[in-house]
Amino acid sequence: MKAEKEIQEFMTLVGQSIKKHREEANLTQEDMSEIADYKYFQRIEYGQKNITLKTVFKICKKLNIQPKDLFNFKIKK
Repeated sequence: MKAEKEIQEFMTLVGQSIKKHREEANLTQEDMSEIADYKYFQRIEYGQKNITLKTVFKICKKLNIQPKDLFNFKIKK
């Protein structure tokens, strides 16, 4: 169970990072609709969806950032 909790925390951190970068780019969740519909994208930002590398790539392209920028946070050991 500990691993599942850690994975959920990681997904939440990724979602928070996506939201931060989206807001810095002055984009709305609706602006991200070419990647995923509004409700799905909202769940990504809340850390409720386990996204693929393909989706990470699309998000980075849309936000004009590098993947390293998206994952620029530390996880607990």
